Amino acid sequence: MPSVKDESEAEGEEMSHDSNESNQSSASCDSSAEHTDSDDSSEMDEDECERRRNECMENLLDLERQFTLLKEQLYRERITQVDTKLGEVRVGKSEEYLIPLERLKENMKTKTEVAGILKQYRLQNIQNKFLAEEQAALQNFESEKGLIWDCIHNDLQEKIRRLEEDRNNVDIHADLWLNTTGRRRRNHSERRRAVSVAGPYIVYMLNDADILEDWALIKKSLTSLKGKVVWITGASSGIGEQLAYVLAKAGCKLILSARRVPELEQVKKRCLQENKYLTDDDVAVYPLDMINVDSHKEAFLYVIDKFGKLDVLVNNAGRSQRAQWREIEIEVDREMFELNVLSIVCLSRLAVQYFLQTGTGHIVINSSVAGFVPLAMSATYCATKYALHGYFESLKQEHSNIDVTIVCPGPVQTNFLAKCFTEKFGAQYGIDTKIDEKKISAKRCATLMGVAIANKLDYVWIAKPNLLRLLYILYCFPNVLKWLRKQVDPKYLMRLREGNIAGQN
Repeated sequence: MPSVKDESEAEGEEMSHDSNESNQSSASCDSSAEHTDSDDSSEMDEDECERRRNECMENLLDLERQFTLLKEQLYRERITQVDTKLGEVRVGKSEEYLIPLERLKENMKTKTEVAGILKQYRLQNIQNKFLAEEQAALQNFESEKGLIWDCIHNDLQEKIRRLEEDRNNVDIHADLWLNTTGRRRRNHSERRRAVSVAGPYIVYMLNDADILEDWALIKKSLTSLKGKVVWITGASSGIGEQLAYVLAKAGCKLILSARRVPELEQVKKRCLQENKYLTDDDVAVYPLDMINVDSHKEAFLYVIDKFGKLDVLVNNAGRSQRAQWREIEIEVDREMFELNVLSIVCLSRLAVQYFLQTGTGHIVINSSVAGFVPLAMSATYCATKYALHGYFESLKQEHSNIDVTIVCPGPVQTNFLAKCFTEKFGAQYGIDTKIDEKKISAKRCATLMGVAIANKLDYVWIAKPNLLRLLYILYCFPNVLKWLRKQVDPKYLMRLREGNIAGQN
């Protein structure tokens, strides 16, 4: 049987192994004996040394061959492992390689998007600079053309005068001639230029005539605002509402903000009716509580995301006041400054940072005549308007590429008294404003305000003619107000602030 055979063979191998071990031990004994016998010799036999050296060399070569075989085997195994991993990666099973690859792809995608946004902003910046330079060049051209035209016109008039002198033998030094020609020139100049503008400042006329046609003769009309993106705060009623209609008619894209959403939706609907070329996407409604300054950044990002840019920010939000100075609570002062000043400054700072990136921009402040002539029964309100003038006059000095228009309306026919502040915190005046012909209408005020925005005027007064005359006097001669306080009844001053110059009830 095989098992018996295997056992016998194993026993034979053990016996042969034992015999070999005994032979080896006897050989070792013999060799030790021989070694002992040869202790007297000083050197080993050269043949034996050569033999051992050859054996060592053969062993080394054998080891080298074995190492080479192992190296090739390891290389093949490594190649096999790499191929296996590549196969797993191709079929999407090796997460240890796929996860870093996905992260790399996400990082590359993010960097590509950031690069695209930067490219878009830089291209927009270049385009804005080009448009600004082109506009400046056109304005310079128009100015030079006007000057040349005036020179040619004056020269021709001088030649005509000399021809008439030669024909009629008229003495050009005669008083009658000088008076006649001087009057003719003055009349002609008045027909051409109905409004006088000194530098960048303008005060709208003593007579409340329609200045739009006259102004268009020498400057831009409302249609120059077409395509501009304008953000109006406090747009649900009053001047802000009427200004939205004026700008919509001019072709502007609008963002309407206030707290009352239903009223804003009605204003948007009316804006779309004013200009049939505007679409629903051209007029956006964004509810905004100005006192919540933490929401301003989110609102600003919405505007940029909606229209891709912002050209004009109109700060129209605010409330008036009716209260005696001695009775006003400090909480009223604080809340009114937060609404009328700090919220406007916060939102405008975001706009300024954006305008500095784009290279140009326009900020409009709807202030009041109370910002330069103090009014009775509105101490905190006057203080907030004075503060606005200080803030934004300082901004003009720091950034010449950002236009700032401060609009100072007088009494306007709006329902602002109903919700204006009193001396008590949380209270409202609660009296509806009656329609009064002595006050300028909100529509008329918004139209003139739109002209001021189109021409980027620095400082604008808007009021009825009689009140404007009085404002000129009080602005240029402040002591007149001091004299009035001593001479007239305080009730008369209260009627005066409502636009009733005659002091009638």
